[in-house]
Amino acid sequence: MRDKQDTVVSPIYEWSDNDVWDYIKWGGWGYNPMYDMGYHRVGCIGCPMATYRQKMKEFADFPTYKQHYIKAFDEMLERNPKAKKDWKDGEDVFNWWIEKDQHVTKGQMTLADYETDEWGLIVRKPKETE
Repeated sequence: MRDKQDTVVSPIYEWSDNDVWDYIKWGGWGYNPMYDMGYHRVGCIGCPMATYRQKMKEFADFPTYKQHYIKAFDEMLERNPKAKKDWKDGEDVFNWWIEKDQHVTKGQMTLADYETDEWGLIVRKPKETE
């Protein structure tokens, strides 16, 4: 917990990307080489927030990550046999993860499951009764 007398200083909070790069060049400091490879954000390969195209670039540039994802998904399926009803193997899960086929797993929520209420809040739509 912060004391009300604490002062918080965030000097680069309002800097533009160019301001940051100018400062790095001015100081001669190192930076992540992925920026030189055309990346604009770094820290997560196969990030669910990335687009399909971005994920494909990441896995093409770093193929061992794809292999590790598939191996982890294979192990997940071994430990949870019920998941085999949705996926046949780790490669199948991987394709779902990167959104290759736009496959929606039974029970998986999508943006279509939500709406905005009268106060502007995002809420889950009521389930339709059959």
